[in-house]
Amino acid sequence: MLARLARILGLCALAAPADAQEPPIPADTEVQQTASGLEYCFLARGNGAAARPERQQVVRVHYTGWLPDGTVFDSSRRRGRAYAFEVGGGVIAGWNEGIRLMRPGDRVKLTVPPQLAYGATGRPPIAPDATLVFDLELLDVLVLQPLDPERVSISDTSLRYQILREGSGPACTDEDVVEFEYVVYNEQGVLADTSIIRDKPHKYMVGDLPFGVLREGVKLLREGGRARFQAPPELAFGAQGKGPIAPNTVTHWDLEIVEVLQVPRFAMPAENEWRTTASGLKYVVLEEGRGEAPQRYDQVACHYMGWLADGTYFDGSYAAEEPYSFVVGGRVIEGWSEGVQLMKPGAVYRFLVPPHLAYGERGNPPIPPNAELLFHIELLPGE
Repeated sequence: MLARLARILGLCALAAPADAQEPPIPADTEVQQTASGLEYCFLARGNGAAARPERQQVVRVHYTGWLPDGTVFDSSRRRGRAYAFEVGGGVIAGWNEGIRLMRPGDRVKLTVPPQLAYGATGRPPIAPDATLVFDLELLDVLVLQPLDPERVSISDTSLRYQILREGSGPACTDEDVVEFEYVVYNEQGVLADTSIIRDKPHKYMVGDLPFGVLREGVKLLREGGRARFQAPPELAFGAQGKGPIAPNTVTHWDLEIVEVLQVPRFAMPAENEWRTTASGLKYVVLEEGRGEAPQRYDQVACHYMGWLADGTYFDGSYAAEEPYSFVVGGRVIEGWSEGVQLMKPGAVYRFLVPPHLAYGERGNPPIPPNAELLFHIELLPGE
């Protein structure tokens, strides 16, 4: 995990949008200076009883950074997503020193001299030998928090959990797409992995989630909800283990549901709704599109869901960061190549694809031999 952290850490020097309202540099309060030349003053105080972060702990912060002329050059607040890093890791020295002066909830103004920032080389748009100013807020330190024995519930699978926040948005089913943040610790409480060191939350179809603790956990919450779990090995890394997680050991998880994205559901149209082509492909038009239908060898993009005829979901694109792109007549089943040529950009169809236009007698696991397939396809407009 620490090797992956090292690859992604470091401040992102992202220029602020030209039309954004730039916040001013906060006024000084009681300024102090360390032996290295770092100047700091507290803008707000948090939990005075909490411990300060230590080296190799992962912290989560919000920050705004200014150039000497008052121009904002980077801001996690503007992006709407907190930033995480390992104390003592690959961020500037001024941050590694400053964060160890803070407790969770503290907000500090740091004035960072060049030798504790980007030095004589700079890092565009940061000029060489630039002093930088930061408004840095320590949100939390990622350390294992035990379950409260008086608030613990136990599921039928022996998953122990505590709801920290119920959430007020929709609940999710196996066929929904869920965006979520997680933190996982090994049995000894050592941080093993977390999504918050990445640019975006994780996004999965619920039924495709890789661990039982996640598949079960997200369905105990609503959008905006948070919970803490203690998972037996069979609901997580099992007999294999992974990295700092030993085989056949308990893991501890913090899970937060960012958004529940409801996607098309299985529904087999009535027999009298289908239209049938000469090849045997059946289709129902849910929404008409506009423009020219694609031709063979055109590149197209779509979102889709796929089910067996009994309603068993087997594949879909809605959890992906990008829609599915392919060449008509290329490496897709013939039912798709024929079907999308019936559609105009923006159209939404359902197709019932007979085996000879899909995977035939051989199948393609999890699709069995001689399977009829139902697809919901949304053909996206080209750029």
